[in-house]
Amino acid sequence: MVQHPYAAFLQKIVAESAIGGGTYDVLIWPDAWGPSLKIGVQPLDEVMKNDGITLDDYSGPFREAASAGDPTATYGLPFRGFSYNLFYRKDIYAQLGLEPPTTWDEYYQQLELIKNRTDKNPLAGQFSRNNGQDLYTWLTMLWSNGAELFDDSGAPAFTSPAAVAATQKYLETMRQGYTPPESTNWGELESTTNFLKGNAATVLTWSWHLEDFTNPGKAAPELGGNVGVASLPGFPGQDPASYAYTWLTGVLNTSQHQGAAWEYVKWITHADTEREIALDKTDPATTTGITVHNSNMLEPQVNAANQGLPQIQYNTLQSARAIPMNLDWPRIMDILAVTVNEMANGADVPGKLAETADEIRELDR
Repeated sequence: MVQHPYAAFLQKIVAESAIGGGTYDVLIWPDAWGPSLKIGVQPLDEVMKNDGITLDDYSGPFREAASAGDPTATYGLPFRGFSYNLFYRKDIYAQLGLEPPTTWDEYYQQLELIKNRTDKNPLAGQFSRNNGQDLYTWLTMLWSNGAELFDDSGAPAFTSPAAVAATQKYLETMRQGYTPPESTNWGELESTTNFLKGNAATVLTWSWHLEDFTNPGKAAPELGGNVGVASLPGFPGQDPASYAYTWLTGVLNTSQHQGAAWEYVKWITHADTEREIALDKTDPATTTGITVHNSNMLEPQVNAANQGLPQIQYNTLQSARAIPMNLDWPRIMDILAVTVNEMANGADVPGKLAETADEIRELDR
């Protein structure tokens, strides 16, 4: 296996697909890149049919990511996938008489209470523009308020009253001082590290981080047995929604060993392989409770070995969504990430969203 820096990974994949040469056989990619690179990987529908493999054991957003924007085809099988969750300090919540929130207003009331009655950061937020990391919560809040990124014609729709209201609510975490000022430059690493070190009472992040938060070799001692996980809050009268992140794996067109490559893909994505890994707790450095098959997320033994995280992830995924499977999404993502960062630093919300919508419309001209 060859590892590449994340920022250079897409360029490497595109070059391999375009130039060929058969250097690599199997590819693993994040959901956002699927529409851009699917020209370089083999559609899997025929071999899946021959081997009796379907996507029925995966939740909706994982199946959508597997299509890479083509609902008639499958280009990759889900390999890793995460729900987006609220992690909180159970000891602090118990001290203050709190329960996991069901609405954003309730959550912000909790953050205010934590701010006034503890010495912890109420939230370890992340507003870094790098790799779209400030979009995770924003997208969740946008969708949870009944708003959309794009309308049915593909035009920007995030200037609607519901989208503006969701954006303003998101930015309250910064503007009300619930997250530190320096979190305008924090990404996933910085925000989760702040929680990991015991400096924050809550963090919104991907489900896999529970493994770090409960690892005594990584986490502050006070986190031991004190990390709770819940689905994200919603808005009253609206259906809950959150972003689900997916990594896919498939076979490169340029592979000179496509049969063997497909056998490998089948093995690493098989539910039995995943279950075996999820139950193996012999090495804390490699243990993982993340599963992408519904059958594993719902299995009592897998849940017992992983603090109930698989069931929590399953519950969250049932109302979760994939990011737009759009060929232009990587460019759009960068534009939106800059916009959210600038609003976190004080830019006017309605005006900035309108300006960004115009900029995205220009991409099609």
